[in-house]
Amino acid sequence: MVLFHTRKQTASLSIHQQLAFMKRLQILLEAHYSMKEALTYVQFNKKFFHASDFLLRELSNGKSFDVSLAELSFHPQFVTHVHYGLLQGNLAEGIHQALNFITQQHQLKQQFLKTIRYPLVLIFGFLTMLYFIQLYIYPNFLQLFQTAKQTPPMIETAIFSVSLLFYILRISLVSLIFFSLITALIYKKMTPSQLMGLLLRLPIAFRLVRLHTSFFFAHHLKNLLDGHFSIKEALTLITKKQNQSILTQSMTEVLSTLDQGETLYQSLSTHSFFSDRLSYIFQTNESQALIRLSLEIYLTETFEDVTQTIEKSIKFIQPIIFSLIAISIVLIYLSILMPMINMMNTI
Repeated sequence: MVLFHTRKQTASLSIHQQLAFMKRLQILLEAHYSMKEALTYVQFNKKFFHASDFLLRELSNGKSFDVSLAELSFHPQFVTHVHYGLLQGNLAEGIHQALNFITQQHQLKQQFLKTIRYPLVLIFGFLTMLYFIQLYIYPNFLQLFQTAKQTPPMIETAIFSVSLLFYILRISLVSLIFFSLITALIYKKMTPSQLMGLLLRLPIAFRLVRLHTSFFFAHHLKNLLDGHFSIKEALTLITKKQNQSILTQSMTEVLSTLDQGETLYQSLSTHSFFSDRLSYIFQTNESQALIRLSLEIYLTETFEDVTQTIEKSIKFIQPIIFSLIAISIVLIYLSILMPMINMMNTI
């Protein structure tokens, strides 16, 4: 058992390696290789040998490809799209859709991290400087002025201000870590229905989760409609395949209302975790071809809106952070320089 876990860990791939691995598989499958032939071919690449070997063994044991990918900790979207691809009888297309989606998602994430990396480095450097100023420089100044039997009000104010700022930042950091741990614990312990009830009381978090739920619902539904499933079949497949989540719980509730005779538009429009923009698609369109087209437009526009919102937020936050750090540095510098000038003038 220990040996099995060790092999599985050895076979695990980073997100970049997963993208490269699945891209190779897609090309080989489109060239009419069988799955086992494609995996055997990919084995010749040393980076992918362990992953290919593990998947070949799992397939030989009768497991499906999507389940085997999940055991290797592949990205959930790979697992989901591979499952849908297998159902549609077009695995290469399922992999292609997953590659496009994950690549866009990963690029957006990398863009965000790249943009905030420099401000984070500045904040860390500023906090380090603040710590050493409070610990070494200001106490020496106090000792110097106590020797001279006078402590300028400016240095006292500066020491108090720096101590207060450092205390606030330290408390904020500890509170943020504590809040993150509590949030993670609550997320793991609560059922989806309990979590949905909690989110309804948190407006900002609720709006973000509703956007996430609506986007992934539209994404999965469009892919299944492309595979010529009916809407009811697609909704059932989404519910069965997804792990226990807000999307799963929402879809279960939607299916329940459909069984009671409501239309999909009525069900989505009255459900809190689906956007009005999404539900409107099912009010105006009846044919699956129009619904697929409308869903594609919705996905494109939503992704663009999220990207623009992140970019605007970053452009707004960065100048504020830079300005606060610059002002703080200038004030600290003046608090050290001015008392020295005053002392020189009194000599």
